[in-house]
Amino acid sequence: MNEDEIVLDENSNTSEEVTPEVTEESETEQTEETVDWKALALKEKQRADNLKIRAEKAEKAPARVEPSTSLGANDLVALMNNKVHEDDVSEVEEYARFKKITVSEALKSSVMKTLLSERNEQRDIANATNTGPSRKSNTKLNDSTLLKYAREGRNVEDPVALAEARWAEKNKGK
Repeated sequence: MNEDEIVLDENSNTSEEVTPEVTEESETEQTEETVDWKALALKEKQRADNLKIRAEKAEKAPARVEPSTSLGANDLVALMNNKVHEDDVSEVEEYARFKKITVSEALKSSVMKTLLSERNEQRDIANATNTGPSRKSNTKLNDSTLLKYAREGRNVEDPVALAEARWAEKNKGK
């Protein structure tokens, strides 16, 4: 469109010239819009540069391989050969992941050797120790032994058996 437009009214035969008014407000709006566009363009350029830098870093950096939760065949063989108890397998695996070494290398480390030997020793002690409730033997003492213990002043646990032994001794003579 031109700056000067000619507008025809449908009902009239005259033509009227309309000129757009130029005000200070429209000029400031236009400059603000251009500033906004410049700022947006600058932000987008910075963002694009950052993405480019990140992509280059990702290409240069070696890809990290997530450690699998399952053990490989070599690791299983190493665990079986070293006779690692099943309760200690997770500890060995965790140590290997922490140190970023294989399970067989972890088993060769002095830290794991010490830990595994201590745990095996604890298991051996626990197996050797009678941890269950112990019962007293249920051996019945004969009458003469019960009477002998009573005369010596020892505590006889079964007073009924002692009374029966005394009764039997008295009736033996008759």
